[in-house]
Amino acid sequence: MLLFTVEELEQRGIPYSQKSQFVFQGRLFTKTISFSQRIREAAIDLYKSYLNSGVFCMLVETPEYVTICRQK
Repeated sequence: MLLFTVEELEQRGIPYSQKSQFVFQGRLFTKTISFSQRIREAAIDLYKSYLNSGVFCMLVETPEYVTICRQK
């Protein structure tokens, strides 16, 4: 599972907080949907569903939210 915090991405030079799209390992990602940390498992379930259908994506966490970012 690709799971990062915003801080981890920004330490890698990825301006996650400033943009709706970003490049990670040469792939363009778009922020799609955010979930409250209270329902984090729902985000993980949707993430797994995307992966099972062939959509490459990652999860990005803040203290309040977890966001699914899909490859463009």
